[in-house]
Amino acid sequence: MENLKIDLKTYLKGKLAKNSPIRWKKIGFVMLPHELLFDESLPRAALMVYWVLMIHQFKGKNSCSPSMKLLEQETRYSRPSIILGIESLEKRGWLEVERSHRKLNKYYVRVKNL
Repeated sequence: MENLKIDLKTYLKGKLAKNSPIRWKKIGFVMLPHELLFDESLPRAALMVYWVLMIHQFKGKNSCSPSMKLLEQETRYSRPSIILGIESLEKRGWLEVERSHRKLNKYYVRVKNL
């Protein structure tokens, strides 16, 4: 049985690159601010969008740029729901969006509602 024990750090070092999306999707966690969680005026899609964007804005980055298709896959919400969630988060100061024509938008997730 002892031969079956795997050192997670060694496994990840050998199998996954330091900033690999696979690595940070498999390990780690994201915490959500209570103020955001209990804001009843936000649609549920907004919470999922915030959560997924926080995952993408991992250590060392101040923004992220997931595609709408990727947001649809990871939140399991439709495009209109995601857009409503993004607009709601922007309106309440939880998110800033740098929009680009025919390019990926850049999202700046805010931890505190300023």
